[in-house]
Amino acid sequence: RGYQNEASTGKATESEYLKNLGANEILSREDVYDGKIKALGKQKWAAAVDSTGGEILASVISQIQYGGAVAACGLTAGTKLPTTVFPFILRGVDLLGVDSVYCPMETRAKTWERLSTDFKPTNLDDFIQQEVTLQELPDALPTLLEGKARGRIIVKL
Repeated sequence: RGYQNEASTGKATESEYLKNLGANEILSREDVYDGKIKALGKQKWAAAVDSTGGEILASVISQIQYGGAVAACGLTAGTKLPTTVFPFILRGVDLLGVDSVYCPMETRAKTWERLSTDFKPTNLDDFIQQEVTLQELPDALPTLLEGKARGRIIVKL
């Protein structure tokens, strides 16, 4: 789509993987959140997708450009959002919640259609970590639960 994408990670060893997913630049967690939340930070990004929540999300919101948006889809860094109203009332920043529980089936179908066509990465098969049968799935689940899975695990029926 022509955007320059930046990805943030706490694991420098994942940089190449994130670049293969489409990131143009890799940022450390400290590049995104240096431990201090500013009411308004430097306007760095037009938009963001945040899967962490907490102070990291608050820091990201403060650095969104005028008229930008942040989609929040996770809470691994916490459920509290220690921010001010300044990004919202002075920059018109939107905070969008991603609902994966009550999202209507019609919306899900449209989203999956887009993800399988015009948003589908050309190198998607490169990110299959493992293929398992339904019988092998219980052995693969600990990898997921321990946070060690990277990419996709395909279950062959």
